[in-house]
Amino acid sequence: MLSLVWSPYDNPFYENVLADVIGQELPDFNALNDQRTPHLFVCATNVKTNQRKIFGPGELGVGALTASACLPTIFRSVEVNGDFYWDGGYLGNPALYPLRSPALTPDVLIVWVNPLHQPHVPTNAREIQDRLNEVTFNATLVQEIEAIDAINELKPSGDALHSPYKRIRLHEIKDEPSLARLGFASKSNTDWHFLLDLRDVGRRAAQQWLKTSLDDVGGKTTADMHRMLRCLESR
Repeated sequence: MLSLVWSPYDNPFYENVLADVIGQELPDFNALNDQRTPHLFVCATNVKTNQRKIFGPGELGVGALTASACLPTIFRSVEVNGDFYWDGGYLGNPALYPLRSPALTPDVLIVWVNPLHQPHVPTNAREIQDRLNEVTFNATLVQEIEAIDAINELKPSGDALHSPYKRIRLHEIKDEPSLARLGFASKSNTDWHFLLDLRDVGRRAAQQWLKTSLDDVGGKTTADMHRMLRCLESR
């Protein structure tokens, strides 16, 4: 409620505590900026231009990481090289574009942290806001998946070295029933037991994927593409 009338700029004692934590826990960014794989890419939204910025090796620091997690109702926009950024989820959550490079593996594994589907229609204000956030943050990823699907249809197999694009094989780790049960309050729940429960849910989902789909990596897509694209068509 306060976020509707009070912004981080109204707080005279404002401090980006996330930047402090990252600076303490990751004092050396050499590993993140190493040009050798695996690469880390983080996405941010340029507040002024409404364009997404994908930070990759050579650009990663406290600024880029905090920009990619800057929710504007909680944090002031993060300045990086003279530009101001909010959370990248508004335009790319995550941005799959860098992973289309022919130099990287054609297998991409998506770990879902927001449910695509909810069993019930939200009716109270908090549920509506929570679902709106899920729809907004999922939409950009689903749109990139649609683009990958379209390129796969147009791109002949076995020609990756002669094209700026390649056929992508998508895989996904998910547990929608568990995610769908998490309410609005869970977004800011830092209780240690709750975090351990989330960890256990993730590990069970990963173990299930390893059991059922690992052998197909390198051979075929195992993600439910039709489910994702139906989600896009229904928006």
